[in-house]
Amino acid sequence: MVLVGLVIVAGARVASPAQGFVIALVVVVGVDPVAFLSAGFWLSFLAVAALLTAFAGRVGGGTGWRTYILVAVRAQLAIALVLTPCLVLMKSEASLVAWLVNLLAIPWVSFTVIAPLLAGTLLLPLSETVASWPLAVAEFSLGVLWHALLRASAYAPTLRLATSPLFVTASLLAAMLLLSPYRAGLWLPAIVGWLALAAGIVPERPQEGGFVITVLDVGQGLALLIQTRRHNLVYDTGPGRKGGFDAGRSIVVPALRHLGIRYLHGLIVSHGDADHAGGRPGLVAGYPPGFIHGSAFGELQPCGDERWQWDGVRFHLFGLTVGSDNDRSCVLEVRGAGSALVPGDISVVAEEKILARLGGAVDLLIAPHHGSQSSSGPAFLNALAPAIVIVSAGHKNRFGHPHRTVVDRYERRGAMVITTAEGGAMSWAAGSAKVEAMRRVRRPWHFP
Repeated sequence: MVLVGLVIVAGARVASPAQGFVIALVVVVGVDPVAFLSAGFWLSFLAVAALLTAFAGRVGGGTGWRTYILVAVRAQLAIALVLTPCLVLMKSEASLVAWLVNLLAIPWVSFTVIAPLLAGTLLLPLSETVASWPLAVAEFSLGVLWHALLRASAYAPTLRLATSPLFVTASLLAAMLLLSPYRAGLWLPAIVGWLALAAGIVPERPQEGGFVITVLDVGQGLALLIQTRRHNLVYDTGPGRKGGFDAGRSIVVPALRHLGIRYLHGLIVSHGDADHAGGRPGLVAGYPPGFIHGSAFGELQPCGDERWQWDGVRFHLFGLTVGSDNDRSCVLEVRGAGSALVPGDISVVAEEKILARLGGAVDLLIAPHHGSQSSSGPAFLNALAPAIVIVSAGHKNRFGHPHRTVVDRYERRGAMVITTAEGGAMSWAAGSAKVEAMRRVRRPWHFP
């Protein structure tokens, strides 16, 4: 955007802000055609659009600190008004004080980070020693800002909503109306449109006795959500490692927010393997659960025999106390308007030992051990006779899950088999004969 502006000025050309905006957009997409798929692309250009709209025909005026502060406040409020609906759509949350933090952060970065950074870059060809001084100043200033932002984020209130694209579009258009110089007479519809965002479309909850299981796409691992009419339960948290990627923080928490989940009533961690328990710290930090059953980090706590009922749905949690870590996975059986079994990573040996404790056939089976050849034995499948099998496995994973032999075993018994690697996150409602696979939901912009 700055480059386009400089070219227009240097060439003594006359161009409107809208023309410059479009030229910059075309240049960016021309250089990187898939840029429009990134959140940064939309947030950046919408922020500039907000500024151009807010200051159209109103550039200039007074001078001095008072004018500077008023202009800065207006700029940040304009950006917040436009970007808040977008952030809610993309992340299901937006900070309510970001505009205030930016009032201080932007001049701090401009004068104490960018200025010495540019100076150091210019000095590098002449002397690395001399260049290191301004670069050190930039590094120190950025560090100070980063720690301040971390503290602010810990206490900053956020707007968390599960809303629809329709409501977000209405609030975004309303924001532009409020900023426009032609807003006279449009205040009321504009404010009503923006407040539509607060209505938040929360997905419909199951009826009494019903439940919905959503298997998240966490790659080679497992994490799923079970929703009843008034309760929410997460089984496993996806992969993660200390100091590195955490599926609980990066995948599960954003998914729960998008689904409008406000409170997590329980968490079950089947066993201690990193692909099932690795995301636990991030999930617990974002959604402290009412209870935790199963594996804790650093030690394995086998599940006993627990039964409870939520909203007409019966839960049975149990596991073996002997055998390998995988065979001691917590097994969860859910029965209401439909039935489902989540067996963790158990093998054929454990499958045969728990058959007597199961309540019979199930509608949905989460494939044990990601469809490993060591699991899903014939006796187990004959007893359960699942109509639908969901395999949570990573795309082209090094283990070859799900094994072709296992898939054939399911299909010979009439089960529909679908994997997260193929279909992405999946949702199944108790009593339904079909699964909604997110990656199979066609959008207008998808290639045929």
